Amino acid sequence: MAGETAHLVIDYENARARHWLPTADPERFMMIDVSVRDASDQVVFNERLKIGQRWDWGDAESGRVAKRMQDNRLEPLEQRTWSLDAPLPCELGGARLTVTALTFA
Repeated sequence: MAGETAHLVIDYENARARHWLPTADPERFMMIDVSVRDASDQVVFNERLKIGQRWDWGDAESGRVAKRMQDNRLEPLEQRTWSLDAPLPCELGGARLTVTALTFA
């Protein structure tokens, strides 16, 4: 209903790659972007899920070595679910929900 919250469930998976996804360059990542816009095209909700690795690349001067800080890549055939609650615009006529998945290198 208008002005309330919608519970969104997004299922995603690494269905075909026989390697971790994303792969290769450790700075490569995927982004799932969810947005709700009202009839006047104003964003009323936006949330992003970043899938990839996060590194501390170290510091040659101090001798600090590179270290992986976080890794939420998808294993081959792995399935996941992302649940979130999105507020709906007060007027639903002309409102849009957009889900976009992109890969960045």
